[in-house]
Amino acid sequence: AYGAAGIAVCDRWRGSFENFLADMGPKPDDGQKRSIDRIDSARGYEPDNCRWATVSEQNRNRPNFNPNKAKKCLPGCTCRKHTWRKNAQ
Repeated sequence: AYGAAGIAVCDRWRGSFENFLADMGPKPDDGQKRSIDRIDSARGYEPDNCRWATVSEQNRNRPNFNPNKAKKCLPGCTCRKHTWRKNAQ
């Protein structure tokens, strides 16, 4: 699926897990579920375009994310709409 969309893993990582680990470091062990996220979703998996991100961070990074269409919430809510607004300031 990604290959068909032109999304590829860089040569440096494709041939060596050690290179991937040297560039990205181990998965953070901070109690939050994290996985690799491409900062620019139009580019591939390469050192300057990847980060360890939570599901919330990845959802905010989606091309179709619109915080104005998020659900209505109570004060103090930590949903992605309010987190996005807080982080955007």
